Amino acid sequence: MDGSKKFSSLINIFSKYFGESSISQLKTGCNRPTILIAGNQLTGKSTMAKKLANHYVGGEFYSVGMMFRELAASLNISVGEQSRLLLELELAEQQNLPPNKSNPLYGKKVDVEIDYRTLKIIQNNNNNNQQQQQNKSIDNYYVIEGRQPALLGTYLKEELNRENLIRIYVECSVREKSIRFLEREIGKQAAEIAEKSIPHDTNLNDLSSVTEYISKLNLPNISDVVNKFKENQNRDLNDRNRYINQYGLDYEDKSFYDFVVDTSNATSDINLRKVTNYIDSLPNYKFEIKQR
Repeated sequence: MDGSKKFSSLINIFSKYFGESSISQLKTGCNRPTILIAGNQLTGKSTMAKKLANHYVGGEFYSVGMMFRELAASLNISVGEQSRLLLELELAEQQNLPPNKSNPLYGKKVDVEIDYRTLKIIQNNNNNNQQQQQNKSIDNYYVIEGRQPALLGTYLKEELNRENLIRIYVECSVREKSIRFLEREIGKQAAEIAEKSIPHDTNLNDLSSVTEYISKLNLPNISDVVNKFKENQNRDLNDRNRYINQYGLDYEDKSFYDFVVDTSNATSDINLRKVTNYIDSLPNYKFEIKQR
């Protein structure tokens, strides 16, 4: 698909909500090296991003997900519920139906505002203190993680000629996600039990197959935990569908990325090494590794 057509909905939405000058404003900033980490929940993308920001000299970490969590907390709802409510409003708009005005997110363009803010961070023109930004060494680099930053970075690269972007997609199997979820919700021992109990030859990307095994584990409050895990995975689906409906773009499309890393069945340090080996192999980037 032609670049301008591919991003036409995104451009039109930003122009509508932030004014015709919103796109030209994104042309300002600097080409600070920026690593964009994308992926769904429980893939290890946040851990990966934080480790990358600390691996080389001069790293700064930003989390797009934190912006969503802060909004959900301010409304006293879960992030999963926030995702469902956003999709409800988006579908009503797509189908020309009257919106549910009792929806606590009615009248808010959450995705659009956060996406535009993310673009400004990537372009290094998000800080009001421009002089402070200009005084920072260009050798510093950003690491930005979330679902969509690499997709947004692709827009900047293809439409606004942004350079110095490294786009990485982090993924893992549903089986691996379920084990990580159990460790987070119950503890390490629960994760170890699940690791031994869920066969490796299960359809690792089928949610119902994996949750069926989890529900049979002899663990406290397992029914509640399974329901929470399903909600967690449905949130991924809701967010993806909402993004496709809004922009016509799928952040799971691997063509948006320079490198894909599967974090299944490996430690965070091993997964970090996979990514840093790739980054260190790039001829145009010479990051200095921190002394330990």
